[in-house]
Amino acid sequence: MSICNHIDMEKADILREFGKNLRAERNRAGLSQDELAEEMGIVRESISEQLREEKQILL
Repeated sequence: MSICNHIDMEKADILREFGKNLRAERNRAGLSQDELAEEMGIVRESISEQLREEKQILL
């Protein structure tokens, strides 16, 4: 999906797409949620909430 398409997306759509991409990249890298959280310097619960589209992650 191009960046231009993201401009018109609703917040919920952006969170859903980010969660989907985060899950795909985590799986591709072979990382558990705990390992990814450690790499990112955040707690696992934040990763879990993001994957369930319950929380925005600050970039």
